[in-house]
Amino acid sequence: MVIRLNLNEVPYPPSPKVIDEVSKFIKISNRYPPLSIYRKLKEAIATYNDVESDNVLIDAGATNILHAVFVRAKKLGGRIITYRPTFPYPLEYAKNIDIQVRYVDLDHEFKLNIEDILQLNPKESDVIMIINPNNPTGNIVLGSSNYMKELLSSGALVIHDEVYFEFSGFTFKDLIRNYDNLVIVRSLSKAFALAGFRVGYALGSRELISELRNYQQYYPIPTVSAIAGITALSDLDYMKSIVSEVIKEREWLMSMLNEVEGIIPYESLTNFILISLKDIGIKGEEMFNYLKQNGVYVSYYPHEPRLTYCIRVSIGLREENEIFIKLLKSYVGRLRG
Repeated sequence: MVIRLNLNEVPYPPSPKVIDEVSKFIKISNRYPPLSIYRKLKEAIATYNDVESDNVLIDAGATNILHAVFVRAKKLGGRIITYRPTFPYPLEYAKNIDIQVRYVDLDHEFKLNIEDILQLNPKESDVIMIINPNNPTGNIVLGSSNYMKELLSSGALVIHDEVYFEFSGFTFKDLIRNYDNLVIVRSLSKAFALAGFRVGYALGSRELISELRNYQQYYPIPTVSAIAGITALSDLDYMKSIVSEVIKEREWLMSMLNEVEGIIPYESLTNFILISLKDIGIKGEEMFNYLKQNGVYVSYYPHEPRLTYCIRVSIGLREENEIFIKLLKSYVGRLRG
Protein backbone atom coordinates (compact mmCIF):
# COMPACT_ATOMS: atom_id res chain seq x y z
CA MET A 1 0.00 0.00 0.00
CA VAL A 2 1.23 3.47 -0.91
CA ILE A 3 0.23 6.46 1.23
CA ARG A 4 0.45 9.73 -0.70
CA LEU A 5 1.09 12.61 1.66
CA ASN A 6 3.14 14.62 -0.84
CA LEU A 7 0.69 16.38 -3.16
CA ASN A 8 -1.54 18.35 -0.77
CA GLU A 9 -4.62 16.48 -1.88
CA VAL A 10 -7.48 16.01 0.55
CA PRO A 11 -7.99 12.32 1.42
CA TYR A 12 -11.74 12.40 0.85
CA PRO A 13 -13.76 11.75 -2.33
CA PRO A 14 -15.82 14.45 -4.03
CA SER A 15 -19.34 15.18 -2.87
CA PRO A 16 -21.79 12.32 -3.58
CA LYS A 17 -23.73 14.84 -5.66
CA VAL A 18 -20.66 15.39 -7.83
CA ILE A 19 -20.17 11.66 -8.32
CA ASP A 20 -23.83 11.29 -9.33
CA GLU A 21 -23.80 14.17 -11.83
CA VAL A 22 -20.47 13.15 -13.37
CA SER A 23 -21.70 9.59 -13.89
CA LYS A 24 -24.63 10.95 -15.92
CA PHE A 25 -22.23 12.79 -18.21
CA ILE A 26 -20.61 9.61 -19.56
CA LYS A 27 -23.53 9.04 -21.94
CA ILE A 28 -22.90 12.36 -23.72
CA SER A 29 -19.12 12.45 -23.53
CA ASN A 30 -18.91 12.17 -27.33
CA ARG A 31 -20.02 15.81 -27.56
CA TYR A 32 -17.90 18.95 -27.34
CA PRO A 33 -18.61 21.22 -24.37
CA PRO A 34 -21.52 23.63 -24.90
CA LEU A 35 -20.38 27.16 -24.12
CA SER A 36 -23.31 27.46 -21.73
CA ILE A 37 -21.56 25.04 -19.35
CA TYR A 38 -18.73 27.53 -18.86
CA ARG A 39 -21.21 30.32 -18.25
CA LYS A 40 -22.93 28.24 -15.57
CA LEU A 41 -19.61 27.44 -13.89
CA LYS A 42 -18.58 31.10 -13.93
CA GLU A 43 -21.93 32.06 -12.42
CA ALA A 44 -21.53 29.43 -9.68
CA ILE A 45 -18.02 30.68 -8.88
CA ALA A 46 -19.22 34.29 -8.93
CA THR A 47 -22.05 33.52 -6.51
CA TYR A 48 -19.69 31.67 -4.16
CA ASN A 49 -17.28 34.62 -4.14
CA ASP A 50 -19.88 37.43 -4.17
CA VAL A 51 -18.62 38.93 -7.43
CA GLU A 52 -19.99 39.24 -10.97
CA SER A 53 -19.37 36.53 -13.55
CA ASP A 54 -17.35 39.04 -15.60
CA ASN A 55 -14.88 39.04 -12.70
CA VAL A 56 -14.22 35.30 -13.12
CA LEU A 57 -11.75 33.42 -15.31
CA ILE A 58 -11.74 29.61 -15.32
CA ASP A 59 -8.96 27.28 -16.44
CA ALA A 60 -7.54 23.79 -15.98
CA GLY A 61 -6.13 24.27 -12.50
CA ALA A 62 -4.67 27.30 -10.74
CA THR A 63 -1.31 26.66 -12.40
CA ASN A 64 -2.78 27.33 -15.85
CA ILE A 65 -4.06 30.67 -14.58
CA LEU A 66 -0.52 31.52 -13.52
CA HIS A 67 0.77 30.44 -16.91
CA ALA A 68 -1.64 32.82 -18.66
CA VAL A 69 -0.41 35.69 -16.49
CA PHE A 70 3.21 34.77 -17.20
CA VAL A 71 2.62 34.70 -20.97
CA ARG A 72 1.12 38.17 -20.69
CA ALA A 73 4.23 39.32 -18.81
CA LYS A 74 6.42 37.78 -21.52
CA LYS A 75 4.57 39.72 -24.19
CA LEU A 76 5.03 42.96 -22.23
CA GLY A 77 8.71 42.28 -21.55
CA GLY A 78 8.16 42.04 -17.80
CA ARG A 79 9.70 40.08 -14.94
CA ILE A 80 8.28 37.81 -12.27
CA ILE A 81 9.09 39.08 -8.78
CA THR A 82 8.52 36.70 -5.89
CA TYR A 83 10.20 35.24 -2.82
CA ARG A 84 11.88 32.14 -1.44
CA PRO A 85 10.88 29.64 -0.26
CA THR A 86 7.66 29.18 -2.21
CA PHE A 87 5.96 26.84 -4.67
CA PRO A 88 8.53 26.44 -7.47
CA TYR A 89 6.74 24.73 -10.35
CA PRO A 90 4.93 27.68 -11.98
CA LEU A 91 8.20 29.62 -11.83
CA GLU A 92 9.95 26.84 -13.76
CA TYR A 93 7.43 27.45 -16.54
CA ALA A 94 8.26 31.16 -16.48
CA LYS A 95 11.95 30.39 -16.82
CA ASN A 96 11.26 27.97 -19.68
CA ILE A 97 9.68 30.77 -21.70
CA ASP A 98 12.62 33.07 -20.91
CA ILE A 99 11.01 35.34 -18.35
CA GLN A 100 13.40 36.72 -15.76
CA VAL A 101 12.45 35.65 -12.22
CA ARG A 102 13.73 37.79 -9.34
CA TYR A 103 13.60 36.53 -5.76
CA VAL A 104 13.71 38.08 -2.32
CA ASP A 105 14.06 36.06 0.87
CA LEU A 106 11.34 35.65 3.47
CA ASP A 107 12.48 36.56 6.98
CA HIS A 108 13.24 34.07 9.77
CA GLU A 109 9.50 33.69 10.47
CA PHE A 110 8.77 33.15 6.76
CA LYS A 111 7.22 36.62 6.48
CA LEU A 112 7.54 38.95 3.49
CA ASN A 113 9.08 42.40 3.87
CA ILE A 114 7.50 44.41 1.06
CA GLU A 115 10.43 46.83 1.03
CA ASP A 116 12.53 44.00 -0.38
CA ILE A 117 10.06 43.75 -3.27
CA LEU A 118 9.80 47.51 -3.81
CA GLN A 119 13.59 47.85 -3.94
CA LEU A 120 13.45 45.87 -7.19
CA ASN A 121 11.45 48.77 -8.71
CA PRO A 122 8.50 46.76 -10.07
CA LYS A 123 6.96 48.21 -13.23
CA GLU A 124 3.60 47.84 -14.95
CA SER A 125 4.99 45.09 -17.17
CA ASP A 126 6.13 43.07 -14.13
CA VAL A 127 4.27 40.46 -12.09
CA ILE A 128 4.54 40.19 -8.30
CA MET A 129 3.54 36.70 -7.18
CA ILE A 130 2.43 35.97 -3.61
CA ILE A 131 1.11 32.61 -2.43
CA ASN A 132 -0.86 33.17 0.75
CA PRO A 133 -0.92 30.95 2.79
CA ASN A 134 2.44 30.05 1.38
CA ASN A 135 3.43 26.64 0.07
CA PRO A 136 5.44 24.94 1.57
CA THR A 137 5.62 27.00 4.78
CA GLY A 138 1.86 27.01 5.44
CA ASN A 139 1.73 30.51 6.92
CA ILE A 140 0.44 33.94 5.94
CA VAL A 141 3.46 35.72 4.46
CA LEU A 142 1.70 39.06 3.95
CA GLY A 143 -1.18 39.85 6.29
CA SER A 144 -1.71 43.59 5.94
CA SER A 145 -4.05 45.07 3.33
CA ASN A 146 -2.07 48.31 3.58
CA TYR A 147 1.09 46.46 2.55
CA MET A 148 -0.80 44.85 -0.31
CA LYS A 149 -2.02 48.26 -1.43
CA GLU A 150 1.58 49.49 -1.46
CA LEU A 151 2.53 46.66 -3.79
CA LEU A 152 -0.46 47.38 -6.00
CA SER A 153 0.47 51.06 -6.13
CA SER A 154 3.70 50.07 -7.87
CA GLY A 155 1.61 49.41 -10.98
CA ALA A 156 2.82 45.82 -11.35
CA LEU A 157 0.27 43.06 -11.80
CA VAL A 158 -0.02 41.32 -8.42
CA ILE A 159 -0.98 37.65 -8.23
CA HIS A 160 -2.41 36.69 -4.86
CA ASP A 161 -2.64 32.91 -4.90
CA GLU A 162 -5.35 31.78 -2.46
CA VAL A 163 -5.71 28.09 -3.32
CA TYR A 164 -5.81 27.29 0.42
CA PHE A 165 -8.42 29.97 1.15
CA GLU A 166 -11.04 27.55 2.45
CA PHE A 167 -8.62 26.39 5.14
CA SER A 168 -7.23 29.81 6.09
CA GLY A 169 -10.18 32.16 5.51
CA PHE A 170 -7.62 34.78 4.45
CA THR A 171 -8.21 36.83 1.31
CA PHE A 172 -7.57 40.13 -0.44
CA LYS A 173 -10.52 39.48 -2.77
CA ASP A 174 -12.36 42.70 -1.95
CA LEU A 175 -9.47 44.76 -3.31
CA ILE A 176 -10.30 43.74 -6.89
CA ARG A 177 -13.11 46.31 -6.77
CA ASN A 178 -10.57 49.12 -6.50
CA TYR A 179 -7.47 47.79 -8.23
CA ASP A 180 -7.28 46.73 -11.87
CA ASN A 181 -3.87 45.10 -11.37
CA LEU A 182 -4.81 42.45 -8.79
CA VAL A 183 -5.65 38.87 -9.72
CA ILE A 184 -6.83 36.43 -7.06
CA VAL A 185 -6.09 32.79 -7.93
CA ARG A 186 -8.07 29.93 -6.40
CA SER A 187 -8.88 26.29 -7.04
CA LEU A 188 -11.49 23.61 -6.48
CA SER A 189 -8.72 21.01 -6.15
CA LYS A 190 -8.24 21.27 -2.40
CA ALA A 191 -11.25 21.81 -0.13
CA PHE A 192 -13.72 20.78 -2.84
CA ALA A 193 -11.86 17.50 -3.45
CA LEU A 194 -11.67 17.94 -7.22
CA ALA A 195 -7.91 17.68 -7.82
CA GLY A 196 -8.39 15.16 -10.63
CA PHE A 197 -10.82 17.45 -12.44
CA ARG A 198 -8.38 20.40 -12.62
CA VAL A 199 -10.71 23.34 -12.00
CA GLY A 200 -8.93 26.59 -11.19
CA TYR A 201 -10.18 30.13 -11.39
CA ALA A 202 -9.12 33.74 -11.08
CA LEU A 203 -10.94 36.79 -9.75
CA GLY A 204 -10.10 40.26 -11.00
CA SER A 205 -11.47 43.42 -12.55
CA ARG A 206 -13.64 42.99 -15.63
CA GLU A 207 -10.94 44.56 -17.81
CA LEU A 208 -8.13 42.39 -16.48
CA ILE A 209 -10.13 39.16 -16.76
CA SER A 210 -11.10 40.04 -20.33
CA GLU A 211 -7.45 40.60 -21.21
CA LEU A 212 -6.29 37.34 -19.63
CA ARG A 213 -8.82 35.38 -21.70
CA ASN A 214 -6.66 36.20 -24.73
CA TYR A 215 -3.99 33.88 -23.31
CA GLN A 216 -6.27 30.86 -22.86
CA GLN A 217 -7.40 27.96 -24.99
CA TYR A 218 -10.92 28.13 -26.42
CA TYR A 219 -12.14 25.21 -24.30
CA PRO A 220 -10.32 25.84 -21.01
CA ILE A 221 -11.60 22.74 -19.18
CA PRO A 222 -13.50 19.58 -20.18
CA THR A 223 -17.25 19.36 -19.81
CA VAL A 224 -16.96 16.78 -17.04
CA SER A 225 -14.78 19.15 -15.01
CA ALA A 226 -17.26 21.97 -15.44
CA ILE A 227 -20.10 19.70 -14.31
CA ALA A 228 -18.06 18.62 -11.29
CA GLY A 229 -17.28 22.23 -10.41
CA ILE A 230 -20.86 23.44 -10.73
CA THR A 231 -22.14 20.58 -8.59
CA ALA A 232 -19.43 20.92 -5.94
CA LEU A 233 -20.24 24.61 -5.56
CA SER A 234 -23.89 23.70 -4.99
CA ASP A 235 -22.93 21.49 -2.03
CA LEU A 236 -21.01 23.82 0.27
CA ASP A 237 -21.95 21.84 3.36
CA TYR A 238 -19.92 18.93 2.05
CA MET A 239 -16.92 21.17 1.37
CA LYS A 240 -17.16 22.63 4.87
CA SER A 241 -17.25 19.14 6.36
CA ILE A 242 -14.02 18.29 4.52
CA VAL A 243 -12.35 21.46 5.80
CA SER A 244 -13.47 20.67 9.35
CA GLU A 245 -12.09 17.12 9.16
CA VAL A 246 -8.78 18.25 7.67
CA ILE A 247 -8.30 20.91 10.35
CA LYS A 248 -9.14 18.39 13.09
CA GLU A 249 -6.58 15.94 11.68
CA ARG A 250 -4.01 18.70 11.23
CA GLU A 251 -4.30 19.70 14.87
CA TRP A 252 -4.04 16.07 15.96
CA LEU A 253 -0.93 15.57 13.85
CA MET A 254 0.59 18.80 15.19
CA SER A 255 0.09 17.55 18.73
CA MET A 256 1.80 14.26 17.86
CA LEU A 257 4.71 16.03 16.17
CA ASN A 258 5.19 18.32 19.15
CA GLU A 259 5.83 15.22 21.26
CA VAL A 260 8.85 14.26 19.13
CA GLU A 261 11.90 15.85 20.74
CA GLY A 262 14.16 17.73 18.36
CA ILE A 263 11.80 18.31 15.45
CA ILE A 264 9.93 21.54 14.72
CA PRO A 265 6.49 21.46 13.07
CA TYR A 266 5.51 24.90 11.78
CA GLU A 267 2.02 26.21 12.44
CA SER A 268 -0.11 25.87 9.32
CA LEU A 269 -3.29 27.37 7.90
CA THR A 270 -3.46 24.81 5.11
CA ASN A 271 -3.86 21.07 4.62
CA PHE A 272 -0.15 20.36 5.10
CA ILE A 273 2.59 20.86 7.70
CA LEU A 274 6.23 21.81 7.16
CA ILE A 275 8.55 19.97 9.56
CA SER A 276 12.15 20.89 10.36
CA LEU A 277 14.54 18.06 11.24
CA LYS A 278 17.60 20.30 11.47
CA ASP A 279 18.07 20.08 15.24
CA ILE A 280 18.50 16.31 14.97
CA GLY A 281 20.65 16.50 11.85
CA ILE A 282 18.35 14.65 9.45
CA LYS A 283 18.12 16.03 5.93
CA GLY A 284 14.74 16.04 4.27
CA GLU A 285 15.94 13.72 1.51
CA GLU A 286 17.10 11.17 4.08
CA MET A 287 13.72 11.12 5.79
CA PHE A 288 11.95 11.07 2.42
CA ASN A 289 13.88 7.96 1.37
CA TYR A 290 13.15 6.16 4.65
CA LEU A 291 9.44 6.93 4.46
CA LYS A 292 9.31 5.98 0.78
CA GLN A 293 10.87 2.60 1.55
CA ASN A 294 7.98 2.08 3.95
CA GLY A 295 5.28 3.13 1.50
CA VAL A 296 4.74 6.73 2.62
CA TYR A 297 5.43 9.66 0.28
CA VAL A 298 6.13 13.19 1.55
CA SER A 299 7.85 16.20 -0.05
CA TYR A 300 11.42 17.41 0.48
CA TYR A 301 13.42 20.35 -0.85
CA PRO A 302 17.01 19.58 -1.90
CA HIS A 303 17.26 22.72 -4.05
CA GLU A 304 15.99 25.14 -1.41
CA PRO A 305 18.88 25.88 1.00
CA ARG A 306 16.65 26.99 3.87
CA LEU A 307 14.58 23.82 3.67
CA THR A 308 17.31 21.21 3.18
CA TYR A 309 16.46 19.72 6.58
CA CYS A 310 12.69 19.90 6.09
CA ILE A 311 9.88 17.71 4.85
CA ARG A 312 6.31 18.68 4.07
CA VAL A 313 3.50 16.29 4.88
CA SER A 314 -0.07 16.57 3.61
CA ILE A 315 -2.89 15.82 6.03
CA GLY A 316 -4.27 12.35 5.35
CA LEU A 317 -6.83 10.11 6.96
CA ARG A 318 -6.27 9.29 10.63
CA GLU A 319 -4.89 5.84 9.84
CA GLU A 320 -2.48 7.36 7.28
CA ASN A 321 -1.37 10.04 9.72
CA GLU A 322 -0.82 7.39 12.39
CA ILE A 323 1.41 5.34 10.08
CA PHE A 324 3.41 8.45 9.16
CA ILE A 325 3.98 9.56 12.76
CA LYS A 326 4.88 6.00 13.83
CA LEU A 327 7.53 5.79 11.09
CA LEU A 328 8.86 9.25 11.89
CA LYS A 329 9.21 8.45 15.59
CA SER A 330 10.82 5.12 14.78
CA TYR A 331 13.50 6.68 12.57
CA VAL A 332 14.27 9.50 14.98
CA GLY A 333 14.44 7.04 17.88
CA ARG A 334 16.75 4.72 15.97
CA LEU A 335 19.22 7.55 15.32
CA ARG A 336 19.26 8.40 19.01
CA GLY A 337 19.96 4.81 19.92
